[in-house]
Amino acid sequence: MKLRLPSSLLVYVATVGVAGLLVLGAWIYTQDSQARIAEVRRSGAELASQEGSEVKPVKVLRVFGHKVEDILTLPGSVEAIHDIQMTARSSGPIDWIGPKEGAEVRRGQELMHLESDLEKAIVGSARADYAEALSNFEREKRLAEASVTPDKKREEYRFALMKAEALLKQASVSLAYRSILSPIDGTVERIPVDVGERVSDGDPVLRIVNTDQVRILVNVPEREIEYFEKGKSVRVSPFQDPSIKIPGIVDFVARVADPGSLTFDVKVIVENSAAKFRPGMLVDVETIRRSSDNALTVPVYAVIEDHHSETILIVEEGVAKKRQVKIEPLQSGLVEIIEGIQENEPVIVVGQRNLAEGERVRIADDLTPLARQLIEGGGTHGNLLMQPSL
Repeated sequence: MKLRLPSSLLVYVATVGVAGLLVLGAWIYTQDSQARIAEVRRSGAELASQEGSEVKPVKVLRVFGHKVEDILTLPGSVEAIHDIQMTARSSGPIDWIGPKEGAEVRRGQELMHLESDLEKAIVGSARADYAEALSNFEREKRLAEASVTPDKKREEYRFALMKAEALLKQASVSLAYRSILSPIDGTVERIPVDVGERVSDGDPVLRIVNTDQVRILVNVPEREIEYFEKGKSVRVSPFQDPSIKIPGIVDFVARVADPGSLTFDVKVIVENSAAKFRPGMLVDVETIRRSSDNALTVPVYAVIEDHHSETILIVEEGVAKKRQVKIEPLQSGLVEIIEGIQENEPVIVVGQRNLAEGERVRIADDLTPLARQLIEGGGTHGNLLMQPSL
């Protein structure tokens, strides 16, 4: 005889079984989810740890002492010391012109003369009158010594001689004024007249220039005038070729500023026998503001502005360390570090902009040998980023 279970019991057992399976499935899912979350967290922590310990490559310069000059450069213009505009000293047509434009002339050399036939005739007549007056005076003098001629008569002949002498000198000067002589050694810069042209007293006829020495005119701002004094040596370079350096001497320093530009006039004398400078050219005038035989310098881009102070980053035991420094600006993209660093410390010059203090770094390149090579070659390491590596 078969045992028959009530249908309600079968339903209960089935319900309990399904519920148990659901609970078991939920527990397995929960365990698996927690394991996955833990794995994700562990992976994230490892990744964060790896990112936090990333070693950043940098380039450094181990600072070293070397001679530097803080140079002030100002623009100037060239003028000739001897630039003479010659004018006619008499009136009349031009009879002869000797040198051409561009010719070298000597002091006292005749350059031009006007027609002078009348003046020559007047000189000849005055010379004859003088000779006659001199003869008469000498004759009367002998007679006076013999007590034949009275003293009054002798005085008349003496006055006549003096008058004839004065007229001869006047005629000679008038004749000399018909000729134009060079007052200096130099070059004929311009002749604005031609032979046959009539000129009047005071008309310009020649321009003579001597550029063996030239004068450089410089307008110096008030804040820089302290670096100029009479007798100080400076360097002058053509504006188009700064590699040429010609020594000059400060000859004049104004005591009063120009009311319009508020600058002081400074004049520099330069020997120019090689004709490097011509009147009207623009030049650069260099003077040394200060110099140091053992300055520690870095490119200006190595310095970071930090809350109104200057800092640099150095490498210390593989970590970027911040140093507050005191600097003095120099030319050619350099600054001198006055305080805050010691010689041979590695200053980060590439990679410091996006670097924080305490980050791990790796020296990818040491630019010190390149910097030394540039300085020994007469250059500067202010533009290290533009130089090819050794």
